[in-house]
Amino acid sequence: MAKLKKSIKNLKNKFISKSDHLEYKDGKKKDLEGEDQKQNQKLELQNQIQDHFENLRFKNYILPSDHTQVETKKFFQNAIIHGLATRVGNENYQEDQQKLQKKLDRWKSDLKVQQLPNFCICCGSQVQKEQIDVIKSDTLDLDFLGPGIPLYFGFLKYTAFFLCILILSIGSYNFFSNAFLNGCSDESDEKNGCNKNIISIFSLPNKRFDQKFNELQEILDVFTVAALVIMLQFFRKSQNQIGFQADNLDISESDYAIKIHGLPKYDQALTRQKMYFEFKRMFEPYLDGNKFQIQQINFCYNLDKLNSLQEELQQCIKDYQNELKSYYKQYGDTGVQRKMQNEEYYQKQISEKQQQIHELQNSYNLDERNIENEDPQIRKQFTGVCYVVFQKEQLTLEEGPDPSDVKWENQGERGSKKQLIGYVKSISIELTVLLIGFCCLMYCSQLILSWQIQQDPSLSDICEEKLPESQRLGKEQYHSFVNPSSSLSQSSYIDHDHQKHQQNEFIIKNQDYSNHEDKLECHETETRQQIAVARKLGLTMFFTMGIQTLMIKVVLKWIFSCLQAGRQEVFQNDRNKNQCRLTQNEANQLYENPIYNIAQRYGYLINVMFLTALYAPLLPVCLVISLLGVIFIYWIEKYKILRKSVIQHKIGYNLSTQMTELLEYFLPLYCIADMFFQYLVVITAYKQPVEGQNPLVDIFMQSSLAAKIGVVIGIVNLVLPMEKINQIIFTAPPSFENKHTYDDAKSQFSHTYRALNPITGHSMNQVKQFGDRNV
Repeated sequence: MAKLKKSIKNLKNKFISKSDHLEYKDGKKKDLEGEDQKQNQKLELQNQIQDHFENLRFKNYILPSDHTQVETKKFFQNAIIHGLATRVGNENYQEDQQKLQKKLDRWKSDLKVQQLPNFCICCGSQVQKEQIDVIKSDTLDLDFLGPGIPLYFGFLKYTAFFLCILILSIGSYNFFSNAFLNGCSDESDEKNGCNKNIISIFSLPNKRFDQKFNELQEILDVFTVAALVIMLQFFRKSQNQIGFQADNLDISESDYAIKIHGLPKYDQALTRQKMYFEFKRMFEPYLDGNKFQIQQINFCYNLDKLNSLQEELQQCIKDYQNELKSYYKQYGDTGVQRKMQNEEYYQKQISEKQQQIHELQNSYNLDERNIENEDPQIRKQFTGVCYVVFQKEQLTLEEGPDPSDVKWENQGERGSKKQLIGYVKSISIELTVLLIGFCCLMYCSQLILSWQIQQDPSLSDICEEKLPESQRLGKEQYHSFVNPSSSLSQSSYIDHDHQKHQQNEFIIKNQDYSNHEDKLECHETETRQQIAVARKLGLTMFFTMGIQTLMIKVVLKWIFSCLQAGRQEVFQNDRNKNQCRLTQNEANQLYENPIYNIAQRYGYLINVMFLTALYAPLLPVCLVISLLGVIFIYWIEKYKILRKSVIQHKIGYNLSTQMTELLEYFLPLYCIADMFFQYLVVITAYKQPVEGQNPLVDIFMQSSLAAKIGVVIGIVNLVLPMEKINQIIFTAPPSFENKHTYDDAKSQFSHTYRALNPITGHSMNQVKQFGDRNV
């Protein structure tokens, strides 16, 4: 509490003018604990908990074995309505009725637009939304999805601009100077070792014998790196402006809330009423007498018990579904009208687990500020974190994240021993996966190479490099022509692309690993979780597709992923067989668009940039290929978000900031790659390596001064706190003044802390249908 008091001293004049605050008779502040208001709050909480219980039963509902066609039709109509409600769109305008009816007709739902409710019964989201135009819309039109989405598109734009600077400066020079010279010849010979073709004439080996051109290239590299350092500062400035604008345009409960952590927890936890009055007593003296009102305090509790009950509930549901599967397999369509014998037993088990969850949440919610009835065991589950919501503008201790951005199960774990151990375990798992994958890849390469040598013993001479280079190249071309499947133009004589692709798929698409990593690292917000995942994916894919490729000398290939057909159409064709054993929630998910994984998209983009940095000094044409790829990615991602994805969480601006930090690795990586290829291709063309010297030391010692300066500039830019420097150079854009009180603005909130907290959460549909979205 002492630290909190000290922080509050710096919060003077943060509230708006005194005249904007409510005055009461005799100069007294209104007491939130008035008897009438207390009773109303208690009644409201009881109703909310009952709504949550009904919502829980609705989502876990499974069609019984003797269900009718009418029940089946209604079951899937609810799922279709949920799918419409989860789309990305503007809720302030009406959707085109004809287009919406065509969509319903394609789903063969027998639903009419006039029959659609205003809000989804399970998630409370608005059903009809105006579709945002993909071409004409601005990225700031997506501010209602949180600052993270507009910032992602800003990141894509500046990445393209980043590549344009490289192309116009060093890229164009390398491209034309490589093509102008003739380091590669039409006929291969032992001394040259470079055949002229459409690729090699634009590569670094084609000018390896012209030292002056290479020296000029390295000087241009230094100026290019310096220009990119300056451009990155403007990039940060632009991202900060987009973040401020998106945050100011979108109103949420976080605009009125602060997050407080480090409070007494578990056995030392205070009662909620004591904490409320302690907050009130400490805030008032440091606000120049301004009258204010704490609207709500949302407490975070240990979720182990709740999660355990939910796992038991899911197991009961799974047992029921397996029994239905056996039943339908035995009786088929003929058994639809017959009731399964032990069905009531499974239904009773599910109902009991739902009741236990309901009672647990009831114990947290009822009599929230009644000290006499507060359960001491419940108080001991407090994690030391709470979100305080004020009637007027928020204080600035620490801005509360958007409610949908909170990871409720990890509150109170920041800086804990559990989190530190989790970081170590997570990094160890990632490194282990990469090491095992790399070892397996090398082992498989050697097995296939041994098999090829057994089939053709003459290959052993080529593998051991016993033949002169000209003869070896001739044999490689011969074997490539006679047996393309065993082409020796590939290092280790096989194509490793399939194995690399499988390793990437394992790392990216293994959702169980991502969930396990989340539990280990205990991130408190979805944004921090996405930052961690994006970093790992970017570095992991760069290793598997870049560093690993270079290490095993495999020709780099571009891998394109194809879109997979949705499960929805497949299931729709079979749903009338009356053998459905899905829960209502599982059926809803079938009609949802795929969840947009912004961390994975950042990971792909960072991987593209790192690969570009690695190979641009050798093949400058890859700068153009990367630029075209980023432009295509921009429009494809925009279409995917607006038409083919679901945005579950509002991502904060910190994700873009951290990815900008990661992008700065491009500069030293590019300079080091240039130094490496200059040594490997150019310097060794007229100098011999120093005998007995470490290769890395030899590379550094024989590199030019310009190359060393470029590496130093890149590393210095990486080490310095560039975000803080940017805040000193550029003035932060002003925030818009919020003139609305909490009561006036709460109807515009898409999420609230109370609604999304698993302990205090409940169904939002009842409240929304009465026009009040503050729950």
